[in-house]
Amino acid sequence: MTNDHLIPISMIRTDLDDLPDYEPPARYTIQWYKEGDEEHWVSIHKQADDFNNISLNLFRKIFGSDIELLKQRQCYLIAPEMQGIGLFKSLLSCICNRLRVFNHNQAYLTTLSIRLPAINLYYQFGFIPDIRSIQDQEIWENLNKIITNKK
Repeated sequence: MTNDHLIPISMIRTDLDDLPDYEPPARYTIQWYKEGDEEHWVSIHKQADDFNNISLNLFRKIFGSDIELLKQRQCYLIAPEMQGIGLFKSLLSCICNRLRVFNHNQAYLTTLSIRLPAINLYYQFGFIPDIRSIQDQEIWENLNKIITNKK
């Protein structure tokens, strides 16, 4: 796999109205951040992400270290062996609804251009490309040729 596929991209949902609602599959629940979950995040992220240098320092750089804010912002990952069983739809539904609880009116995310299944799901949830430059426009034009589930 070449680095051509490792292009950072961002998407935005300009409102949090009419969100898809998915419950977790049977036997699964969603829990919010608890102190010490950083170690779990690093472990899962190392399994799920071959493209970045994963560490506690990265966690703190991305999410900060304010425990109360982390309880609101929890960082969400699904271990590779749990992918493909519908957890991500319920998780994304829950995250977007949680943003509303904390009085946010839009959502923003970043991912890599190689993560086509995730990008497809983000489109299904009403996210659109966040295009801020000519380069972004070109990246999304190329991605949209291969994305299958655009809304």
